[in-house]
Amino acid sequence: MALPVGTVKVNAFASGGGQIAGTEVTIYVYKPSDTSSAVLYMNGAETFALDEGTYDIRVEYTNSQDKPSVWIRGAKVAAGKHHTLRADFQATSITTIVKAGNEELPGKDVQVYYYREGNDSNYAGAVIAGAPAILESGRYRIKVEYTGKPVSFEEWAGTFTAESGKAVTVEYKLKGGFVRFRNVSGELRGLSVRDVEIRVNTGDKVLLPHGVYTLRTDEGDVLTVEAGGATIEY
Repeated sequence: MALPVGTVKVNAFASGGGQIAGTEVTIYVYKPSDTSSAVLYMNGAETFALDEGTYDIRVEYTNSQDKPSVWIRGAKVAAGKHHTLRADFQATSITTIVKAGNEELPGKDVQVYYYREGNDSNYAGAVIAGAPAILESGRYRIKVEYTGKPVSFEEWAGTFTAESGKAVTVEYKLKGGFVRFRNVSGELRGLSVRDVEIRVNTGDKVLLPHGVYTLRTDEGDVLTVEAGGATIEY
């Protein structure tokens, strides 16, 4: 005969108070005083069922090479009830906001990577722009990657010092920028970006790496297009 169960949902929070996405943490459930083997583990976004009783729960931030953990000791689960638990990480919370000109870019289009200073291969973790990352104390370099259309590109965004228990927000403006094609006569044919020709139309607004590019029209005109900083119109 099955034991009566209760349901549990664990929410994780960064040191600055911002909630961490459940997909970035893993939940491990242990019997009290026995942490040698978890009786259950799952993605932090899930609600899970446990037999009535008392448990020790470890919440691991998996989106980092350091994988810091927070323990919830003596969590009591009652049959037939739902329990919402909170895990607060005291390591540094770093949130990077990425802008093109004065326009903040959506997180779905920008990935932010963190590296310990002194070695670009010393990867520490990655999140989408605008989401908190949990890092151990130390000095880090930031790299941002624009993954949206029409072309992806990367930029190094400088360094910062992570201090334990402090929340840090970094705002970075791309060296690249938006270009809007509004007043070009003739049908646009192609924009050459890093040896790749991209089809653009009159009225399009595209984000490009910092630089100078060639734009051809169906009328045979060849225009020089510059991208960087504030939105530039052609």
